[in-house]
Amino acid sequence: MRQATIPDDMTSDVKNILGVISTRQLIYLIIGGGTIYSYIPVVFGLTSDFVMSVILCMMSAVPVLLIVGVLGFLKNEKTNMFYDKYLQVLFFKKTQKGKWRKTLVKGES
Repeated sequence: MRQATIPDDMTSDVKNILGVISTRQLIYLIIGGGTIYSYIPVVFGLTSDFVMSVILCMMSAVPVLLIVGVLGFLKNEKTNMFYDKYLQVLFFKKTQKGKWRKTLVKGES
């Protein structure tokens, strides 16, 4: 029986949350927002000056926002995949190597 593999459609992402973001992107936003929400009160309490506390909070939130933005919303132009999927393929391609051998097809000798 002949088997064919159907490739994963990596270029489209179904926008099923109000037609704006996908479920995958919503998960990234929830995780990033929860992370920021968990440490911002601690950062805010480091100084007694309000303006300095706000500046520290903004500076500490930028790395999380960048990571969430890049992984969840940016596409790699070369492969047309989102960066989370691209990095997943890149990191796990070593485990997908196998030994391939040529098999004889009926009628060949």
